[in-house]
Amino acid sequence: MELSPFRIDATEVTIGEYAEFMVAWQMMTFSQRSDLWLPGRPDDKTSIRPHDWNSYYPKARSREYWEGRRICLECPVFGVDWWDAGAYAKWKGGHLPTEQDWWAASSSLIAATGQKSSWGPVGGPGEKIYGLKGNVTEWAGKFSKDPAFPISSPKPVALGGSFKKPSKGALTREWLESPTLRRDDLGFRVAYAVEQ
Repeated sequence: MELSPFRIDATEVTIGEYAEFMVAWQMMTFSQRSDLWLPGRPDDKTSIRPHDWNSYYPKARSREYWEGRRICLECPVFGVDWWDAGAYAKWKGGHLPTEQDWWAASSSLIAATGQKSSWGPVGGPGEKIYGLKGNVTEWAGKFSKDPAFPISSPKPVALGGSFKKPSKGALTREWLESPTLRRDDLGFRVAYAVEQ
């Protein structure tokens, strides 16, 4: 399959980066916020606040422990649902990676580095892609059918391993029950279309 040119962030979106988005969200008009939502958002979905944010964000700011692991602003954001992640991606001028984007990025030589199923600050030196195998599993931009259940409806997909579920590393793919799901090992990164 031939893909349109794209680039993908080297790391997952961090707690600190998401905090900046939350500040910007408070200054937006209703219309500006509406433009950022992905299709199908339930009418009662109005907040972008991650699950347990009031508990874990202060711990991240002071580099303390939360739920038994050290947390900091450079760690990946988690507890976000699909609409939260999609809104952030649009705010940054991008989109959530498709499964095809993910496979292209994870099969490249630059994605072959990094620890599997780790937790901690994102990134490292050089022009590489980090965290596809660990830290948090990540929201895909489009729903798809689980090939194990071909007559089922398309479902949201999470890609890559996490510190809780290393499975097959970067090649892990998990079909989720709902785009409203929020977990402490589920985050996202952003991809961008590249003009030719």
